[in-house]
Amino acid sequence: MQEILLKLDSDSRSLLALLIVFITIIIIAAIFLFAMWRYYKSIRRKQEDLFKATLQAQEQERGRIAEDLHDDIGPRLSALKLSIDLMHNDFSTEDRNQLIAETNEMLDNVITDIRIIVRNLAAKYISEKGIYLQLHEFKKQIEKGSPIKIDLEIESFKEIQDPDFAINLYRIIQELINNTIKHAACTRIDIIAHKQAGLLRVLYKDNGKGFDEMRVNKGLGLNNVLTRVRLYKGVCEVVSKPGQGTCYSIDFQLKHTTLTITT
Repeated sequence: MQEILLKLDSDSRSLLALLIVFITIIIIAAIFLFAMWRYYKSIRRKQEDLFKATLQAQEQERGRIAEDLHDDIGPRLSALKLSIDLMHNDFSTEDRNQLIAETNEMLDNVITDIRIIVRNLAAKYISEKGIYLQLHEFKKQIEKGSPIKIDLEIESFKEIQDPDFAINLYRIIQELINNTIKHAACTRIDIIAHKQAGLLRVLYKDNGKGFDEMRVNKGLGLNNVLTRVRLYKGVCEVVSKPGQGTCYSIDFQLKHTTLTITT
């Protein structure tokens, strides 16, 4: 009788142990599934935020095109039309030839500026010429139309092979320059790129009026920059103080780009 009771106690303890193990497995599985669900929601939320930011960047780019066409190209085309209409009037041969020459010059300038707008927007120019040459072209455009001088030390950009990364990096720098022109009231911009410890580091500095980092609200332009930086798992740090200019330090890990590392 005692042996039977001992056996029952042993079987009960085994069943209890199995029950505890079973319940523990269920709890662990539930925790794991909950964690996976939260992780999935987090990834979806980040993807949605990235998609929204991309759409905002596209809308801003369209707005910039419309602004350039409306504020610059539009009035010049109107002036060109007036000049052509004047040709119907009676002029001496000398005056008519001068008007034709001026009209041709106006037309050439409009065509050149339209080409610049298209070049700044078209990714194929960056893919074909490379970001190094394209940034030097952009520098010439900025310096021609403003008192800002841009110094480029970007030899490392010659080694970038991935056209998508090059286009993304070009848009980042283009956005920073446009923001500087609009808000910084600076006279000089320095852009420096170099490789170090598995990183491609891009330093962007201006000598403008700066801002208080604790008070400034991240506008759409800066948000677009940060979104593009995150596309390639980069990190962007901003240092600025009122009256002391602004510095952006952007790091990309080389393993996340197809940058050729030369020895």
